[in-house]
Amino acid sequence: MITSKHKKVIITALYGLIEGSPDSVIRSVERNWERIYHFEPYDDISIEHTNDFIEEGNGKGCWIGSMTLTLKMGDESYTVHRDWGKEHEINKKHPNYESLWFYDMGIDEGSKIWKEKLKEIDEL
Repeated sequence: MITSKHKKVIITALYGLIEGSPDSVIRSVERNWERIYHFEPYDDISIEHTNDFIEEGNGKGCWIGSMTLTLKMGDESYTVHRDWGKEHEINKKHPNYESLWFYDMGIDEGSKIWKEKLKEIDEL
């Protein structure tokens, strides 16, 4: 049975990144799974992704792909999707977007969605 704790591991693996590769997300799940659940089995963790990169001028650029992470345990599955492109479009409109600390302040769209998803799990 997929529990709220299992879902939080999946959500955090995907939303705990500013950016990352599909392999790094899978490794994060595997490390955290072993640390939290000690070898409790799961059937599969899979990830689908898109790659996109935009240039913003002055030699700056931004990876804006998306990832969909799915956990399967028995007959159940749980899927989380993240789209850095949509987040980027919202982030760049924020008045503090140019701040060196923008992502560290937790005011970026990804951080907001992460908190919302964890709150939804807690409310179930």
